[in-house]
Amino acid sequence: LHHFEGGQDAFQKRVEAMQTDIAELNELVSELLEMSSLEQAIGQKKLQLESVNTHAFFDLCAQQQQPSILERSLNISVDPCVLQMTVDVKLLRRVVGNVLKNAVKYSQQQIHIEVSLSTENRIQIVIEDDGEGISTDDAAKI
Repeated sequence: LHHFEGGQDAFQKRVEAMQTDIAELNELVSELLEMSSLEQAIGQKKLQLESVNTHAFFDLCAQQQQPSILERSLNISVDPCVLQMTVDVKLLRRVVGNVLKNAVKYSQQQIHIEVSLSTENRIQIVIEDDGEGISTDDAAKI
């Protein structure tokens, strides 16, 4: 500590930066494990389907992002054709929660969730925010 360039303040700032990096890495590992679990469940067709109220489901997903989501304007739009949906609640909550977490993290103010019926008669979920978005170079890598 006595030999750390910049003294005690610089040392403390570096420790705080490392703690932030470690927290982000822990979160990334957790997300990877969740995705692996999701892929495994889908691959083994071990989905536990149940019928849920669509609006209530997305309200719950949003509530799980509190308090940070309270700083944003959230609009949930549900097509009348999709008032109920049959889904694996646990898995869909993980997926929607992950996307919402990113929307909260990268949005400026607005987050919009739209649930509708696609032309293939499937439920379509669109989560949009007013953030910068992903650059075209990075989007090609995803």
